[in-house]
Amino acid sequence: ALEAAVEAMRGTDLGLQAARAGAKPGVDGLTVPYFGTDVVASPETGRVITGTGGLVLPVWEQILVLHYLLGAADNLGDDVDEWLAFRELPEAAFYDSAFRQQVNQPLAERFGEAPARLQALEGQWDTKRGEQGDASLVFAPFPHVRLALQVWAGDDDFPAEANVLFSRSTGRCLTAEDAAVLADVALRRVLSADRPES
Repeated sequence: ALEAAVEAMRGTDLGLQAARAGAKPGVDGLTVPYFGTDVVASPETGRVITGTGGLVLPVWEQILVLHYLLGAADNLGDDVDEWLAFRELPEAAFYDSAFRQQVNQPLAERFGEAPARLQALEGQWDTKRGEQGDASLVFAPFPHVRLALQVWAGDDDFPAEANVLFSRSTGRCLTAEDAAVLADVALRRVLSADRPES
């Protein structure tokens, strides 16, 4: 999949895709913000690296960045303020049960008893406070894509719940599989950064 995405990038108009994606063309490739840090996608080397340290991203994240750059369409930024559940994204309904098990459930298990711990991560990865839930973080993983992690605390009558929302623009530039990977990347970040008191 990485090789196919690199080949597709080599055959595309990089200037046009940069403008659509909110990226900057340069000598080394396209630079695009990704979870709050610049990454550089190089058609020449076939790699996506961090702009500061030059570290190569994991393969699945390289594929994600390339798919965003290739899939960006005109006026993509117009759809960043309208929210959809995962199942509402194109072709995603079939994967919804697995998505909830792999993303929503771990999010609820970790933060459902202490939503404030999720909210305490606000600001990392350029996140902002969301409007719903007992705690909510809104990510801008790419310039024209938004993702929200939401948690509702459990009580004696109801278990904790979590939800993940995507901007409508997500479905215009990424596949359902890519959207699931994007949510997994956000989940891994918050789980890794969370430091429960022992």
